[in-house]
Formats: sequence, structure tokens, C-alpha cells
Amino acid sequence: SKMKTPKKIVHKNGTVVWRVRFKPTPGANSASETFPTFEEAQQFIALIDQVGGQNARAARTPMTASARTLNAAFEDYLIVAASHGAERIAKDYRTIYNNRIAPYSGSWPTDAIKRENVERWIMELRTTETLASARARKRSKEEGKPLPPARFLAPKTIANAHGLLSSILRNEVRAERLTVNRAEGIPLPRITRRKEPVFLKPGEFARILDELPTRWQPLVALLAATGMRWGEVTALYPDDFDYESAPVIVRVSKAWKRGVSGWYIGEPKTAAGVRDITLPPQISELLLPLVEATPHELLVFRNSEGGHLRGDWFRPIWKKAVKAAGIRRMPRLHDLRHTHASWLISQGVPLTVIQRRLGHSSIKQTSDIYGHLAPEAGAIAAAAVQVALSQALPEIEG
Repeated sequence: SKMKTPKKIVHKNGTVVWRVRFKPTPGANSASETFPTFEEAQQFIALIDQVGGQNARAARTPMTASARTLNAAFEDYLIVAASHGAERIAKDYRTIYNNRIAPYSGSWPTDAIKRENVERWIMELRTTETLASARARKRSKEEGKPLPPARFLAPKTIANAHGLLSSILRNEVRAERLTVNRAEGIPLPRITRRKEPVFLKPGEFARILDELPTRWQPLVALLAATGMRWGEVTALYPDDFDYESAPVIVRVSKAWKRGVSGWYIGEPKTAAGVRDITLPPQISELLLPLVEATPHELLVFRNSEGGHLRGDWFRPIWKKAVKAAGIRRMPRLHDLRHTHASWLISQGVPLTVIQRRLGHSSIKQTSDIYGHLAPEAGAIAAAAVQVALSQALPEIEG
């Protein structure tokens, strides 16, 4: 509106200021505040839209004096996060902050951010189009083609942005610069699994394996036989296989990570990711010639230069084999991990064993993903209780 447009005012000495006219409360007489820069005037207008004129005016003094802005709080938090996080974490956090948080409230004083501001911000994020969607629609418009439907930010993306904001404010509370974290405990859009896992039957997997080039069969067989992540299996060296053990063991202690300057081998996804996985005889026999033929300083599964075998390079080979095998639903490479778990569950292997084998940090994670695959578990539990009670309650007969 006209009242909320910064007005340029030039003083006699040549200095320029920007005035914002607004109503402190609906129906009240208009008031004005003056700012040294157009940007600060715009920030004040944004604050009025979020919290109303009276609250914006109350926050105005810290906002234009020595108030600590969210931008400053973020820079401090980044130092804390980078001190113990993964190599790439500072870069990732900066991208999220610049794209999702700074445009809304970067220049705000941290103590001017209220719960309702955070809720409004989340609501705005829910109606924010993804960059890829906006580009695709712009391209279609320029080419005179029908516009594809708009795609909005996923709940996971919103949760990541909210998590970063909450961490920044929590760090301020810890440092006693704020008394309360207003972003904490705010309900978020529900995260749904984007793509349901594809669980391959043993026969389907056998057909895919058959269609793969011979050189890649040991790699894919190992993924299905262990449930390892792609980044773990492609970080294995010959010394990670223990053929002296019975059964043979593969030791998982490394994984590919994406760093600031590219990919590097670091620790697995979680502490629980460091684990020993037993191999069935047919897999250890299939792998033995490859492990023995690989010099100990080289990766067992590597690209033509002897380095990182990227998933995006291998994916076309995988898809071609899946199509040739006549599988109706296209499984991802990661679905071999889900498939492995489903095979174990069908054989009655306890979830706690599966949790350790997959390197999950909690049994809840394993249960949430795979618990539904054991529908007979209730019957097994009832039968087990019946056996246990048979001596205490002998008069009950089945």
C-alpha cells in the first residue's frame, strides 16, 4: 500500500534518509519512522507485515542500533557447527540459510523473532516453488508450451530449514544472548516417504543379476547379500575382507562423502555404521578371485581410473539390467538394501540383528521402515507366550 512505501527524503546537507508511514494499530492515526538506508526501511515494512506496526516500532530501537541480527547469529553458529560436523556442513548450511531464511528475516534482531513469525515463515515456505519447477515453467512459457504443474518445497526441505533456524536460536540461548528459542516445538508439515521401497523377490533379483555384465555381478550380489549402502560398498579395500574368519566377514568402517572440494572417503553415515557383516559362502566364493586380484592400495570396486565408482555413473547399467529382466517396478540401487532386510525378515531374523547388520543407529529406525514386513510376527509372539505359559497354566489346552 501507499503508506508502506519508503519515501526518499534529501536533507539540505545532501544526506538521504528513507521514511516509512504506517498505522501502529488498525484505525489509529498514522505514524512514521525514518531510516538511513532503503534496505532498513524495507526490513521495517516486512516487520510491520509480520508483527504489526506497534510491535515493529517496539523492535525498531534494537533493530537500528547495536541489535544482534539473525545474520550475525548465523555466522557464529556456523563456527560451532563446522567445528564438529562433516567437512561440507558449513557450505550446506550457508546454502539453506541464504535460500530459505535470510530473505525472510536475516536482518531482524533475534529477539524480535516471535513464534507467530516462524509459523508464518513455514506457511510461506509451503507455497514456495522449487527452483527446478520455476525454471521448467519459465522455459515452457518462453517456448509456448503448456505449463507443467508447479512443484513446491518438500516437507523435508522445510524441516531442514526450520532445523537450521532452531539450531541458530538454540546457540544464542546457550550463549545467553537470548532467553528463549521461539522456533522450538513448532509443528511442521508431515514428511512422507517420496518413493515406496521396492522389495525384490529372490527370483527377480536372480534375473537382474543374470542380465548384468559379468564384471559388475559381484558388486550387485554383495549389495543384496549385506544391505550395505552404495557409499560403503564402493569404499571397500581388499583388507576389509577377512577370509580367515568363518564365516567370512566384511568390515565396514569407511564411506564416500561429498566435501567442499569433491568426494572423499570418511566415516560411515553414523557411529552404528561401523560394523562387521558376515557373508554367505556363495558370496564370499564369488568375491574371492576379485579380492585376491586387487592390489591392497586399490578399491575393490573402482572406476576405470582406479578411483570413486559413482552411483550416477553405474545407474544406467543397473536400469538396463532391470528392464531386460522384465521387472515391472523400477527398483533403485538403494532398494537392494531394503530387499536384503525383507529377505532376513521373511526368515524370522530379529529386527535387532537386522538393525546391527544395516548399521541403523536405533531399533526404531529399523522398525519404522521394515516392521510392517513381518505380519506373522504377532502369531509367532502369541505361540511363544503359549509355550512359556503351558507349565503355569496347564489346564488351558489349545
